[in-house]
Amino acid sequence: MENFMIKKFIHWYVINNQNKNSNYLKNNFKNDVLLFEEKLEEISNEFYSNYLINPFEIDVDNSNEIELKINIIKSKLAIKAKGFVQYNKKFGNGIPNALLSKNNYLRFLTELLILKEEKIEFSNFFLRKEFINYLINEESFTVGSAKSYASYVSSAIKNTLNDNLKIDFFGKIEEHFINSNNSDEIEDLLNLCISIIHKKTINENKSKYKSGLSEYKSFLISLKFDIDLCSIYTSSEVFSKLNLIEKTECIDLKINLGENNSDDLGLVIREITDENEFIDFEIDKVSLISNFKMRMITQDRLYGDVYFPIRFLKKIFYQKNENKVFFDKFILNQIEEIKIFTSNSGEFILLKNIEGISIKKDKVYVETLENKHRLVYTELAIENQYDILSVPTLRKIAIDHVVPMKSLLLDFKDKLNGLYNLTELLKSKGITKSGKESIKQLAKIGNEIIDSDLLLDDEINLIKEDFTFLKDKLELQLMCAKSNLEKNNR
Repeated sequence: MENFMIKKFIHWYVINNQNKNSNYLKNNFKNDVLLFEEKLEEISNEFYSNYLINPFEIDVDNSNEIELKINIIKSKLAIKAKGFVQYNKKFGNGIPNALLSKNNYLRFLTELLILKEEKIEFSNFFLRKEFINYLINEESFTVGSAKSYASYVSSAIKNTLNDNLKIDFFGKIEEHFINSNNSDEIEDLLNLCISIIHKKTINENKSKYKSGLSEYKSFLISLKFDIDLCSIYTSSEVFSKLNLIEKTECIDLKINLGENNSDDLGLVIREITDENEFIDFEIDKVSLISNFKMRMITQDRLYGDVYFPIRFLKKIFYQKNENKVFFDKFILNQIEEIKIFTSNSGEFILLKNIEGISIKKDKVYVETLENKHRLVYTELAIENQYDILSVPTLRKIAIDHVVPMKSLLLDFKDKLNGLYNLTELLKSKGITKSGKESIKQLAKIGNEIIDSDLLLDDEINLIKEDFTFLKDKLELQLMCAKSNLEKNNR
C-alpha cells in the first residue's frame, strides 16, 4: 500500500512539475526517480516514528479516509514534533516538510479527492480543481467549503450570468489568463458579474454566488500577480502556455491610468455594458470588503530597514488558526475604517457605516445605512482639496495611505522589533534586490523559511505586537487612482 501510494505520488509529481523551476526531483535528486522514491520512504518512516501515522498508507477508493488523512497530516505538521523538526532541518533545508505540505503531497491528496467527485458539467470550468486546492491550502477552507464555493461559481454562471453575458465565460477567462500579462480585464469582468448577480438574483443564493465569484476573482488575480503561486496552482500544460513576460517579470501592481488595451476581453466587457442595463455598477459592502482585502494583502513593501511583506506575513499567520483570526481581524479593521469623502469640504463616512457603492455614468455614489445616496469625492494631489470622484470602474478607485506606509516603517523602525527581525532574516537568506526583483525573491525565500520552520512562535508574537502598534497609526481613504499617483509623486 505504502509503495503504491509513493509511486502514484511520484507519477503525479513528475507530470505537475514539468517546466517549473521549483522541482525537487530535478533540482535535488537529478531526476533520479529511484533515489526520490527512497527518500520519500525515508521521510515516511521518520514521520511515523514521530507521529505514529504513515502518510502514504491510504485507501484511495475511500473519500472519507483521504479527507481524514489530509487533516491528520496538516495537524501533525503544525504540532512540529522535535524529532521531525530536526530531521527536516538536517536534510535539504526543509525538503521533507516541503514534499509533504500543501504544495506537493497534500495537494496531490486533495486532487485525488476532488477528481473522485468530478462531474462532466465541470469540464469547462477553468482551473476548477486548482481553485479548490487554493482555497484549502492558501485560504484555510475545509474541503467541503472549498468545493461549495466552486459550485457557487458554476451555479452563478449557469443560472444567472449565461443569459446576461452571452459569452463562453470560462473560455474567455482562460484565453485572457494565458495570453495577457495583466489581470485588469479579468478583475473588471468578475466585478461586472458580481454586480449582475447583485441586481438580477433575487433568491437566497445571491450571497453565495457573489462570495464564490469574489473568491474566484481573488484566486485568478493572485496567480497573475505571483508567479510562484501560478506555478503551483496551474497545470504544467497551462503554465507552459503563459505569456513569457509573466515568467520573467512580476506583474506591476500600479493601476494603469491610460487607455485599456484593445484586447478581446476588454471589448467583450464594453459590449456587455453597452448592450445591457449594467452600465450602472453596484457592489454591496461584503463584496467590497472582499475586493479591498485582496488589494491590501498583495501590497508588499520591501524597502529600507524594515520590510512589510504582507503576502508572506499572511502565509505565516495562516499556519495556525488563532494567528489567522488575528491577521484577518487586523485587515478587516483597516478596511472598515477607510474614509469615504462625501463633500468638497472633507466630510466623510467610514466604510463600516455604508451598505454599498455604485458607479453611474462615471460618478461614484455611496449608500449609507440610512438608505441615503451620497456622491463620493476624492482628495486631490493638493492636500485638503477635493473634487467629485469620477471613474469608470471600481479598479480605478485607489485605497490611499494618508501617511505613506513607507514613512510609517521609517519613522517607527526602532519600535517594530518583529518586522525588523523578519527583515534581517529575509536579507540573510538572499533578498538583495529592490522593487519587482525583490518580490520575485521573496516568493521563493519565504516558502523556504516556512518549510524550514525558521520562525518560532516568539518571533511571530513579536510581529503580532508590531501589527497592534501599527493599527492605530494606519489611516486609509478612498481616492481617485490618478490623484493618488499624483500625490505619491508630489
